[in-house]
Amino acid sequence: MPTDTDTPYCRVYCGLGRRWHALKSETELHNVLATSPDVAELDYAGTIVTPAALEELAALLVESGALTAIDLSGAHAGDEGIAALAAGLGRNQSVQALGLGVNDITDAGAATLGAMLSRNDTLTEVYLGQNHIGCAGARRLAAALEKNSSLLDLDLSGNEVGADGAAALVGALGANGKLLKMDLAKNVIPLNVVAALRAKHPHTWEGVCDVHFGDQRLPGNAHIKRNAQRVCSSPATLVAP
Repeated sequence: MPTDTDTPYCRVYCGLGRRWHALKSETELHNVLATSPDVAELDYAGTIVTPAALEELAALLVESGALTAIDLSGAHAGDEGIAALAAGLGRNQSVQALGLGVNDITDAGAATLGAMLSRNDTLTEVYLGQNHIGCAGARRLAAALEKNSSLLDLDLSGNEVGADGAAALVGALGANGKLLKMDLAKNVIPLNVVAALRAKHPHTWEGVCDVHFGDQRLPGNAHIKRNAQRVCSSPATLVAP
């Protein structure tokens, strides 16, 4: 395991024996992605990632046929970086799990992701916890849910979707029919609105989709520091590439 003074830029899961390999730079990562057809998972492990780096990654995603999981939790990519990544994911047919928690995503970034999810039929898990997605962004994601046929798990905990955003998301589940889990905890949704949504959309609590509201006092990113949900396997074994 690398020491604090030798923190890797990212980790990739690939190679003989399917092991985690620590990479030291963005250049090294792109060389591996461009030359190794068996990279299955990519974990940035909280590394700050620039929009330019995500543009290069997006270009490689178009050709990738083995990569199934990307964890950018804590990368602080922002809306610009998310737009670059979404462009590649819109043309990718292998990535199933995407971790974008703590990435400074606002309504603009959510709109970009919504447009991508409307076309993508491969992603099954998307984690957007602890960002800054409000009602407008939630509405764009809800519109995407009405068209998407692959997504099974959507985590929006610790955002700011509010009452109207929650209503749009829950309302979209009737047309979706595929989503199994949606996390809306810590989204400043009034408890009376939660009760009203449960009464208006009883089918969502009857095995069609598990909607988790949890604690609604404050958005999670306003006062809580915790690790975002991860989508990659635990990197228990690290070896040189």
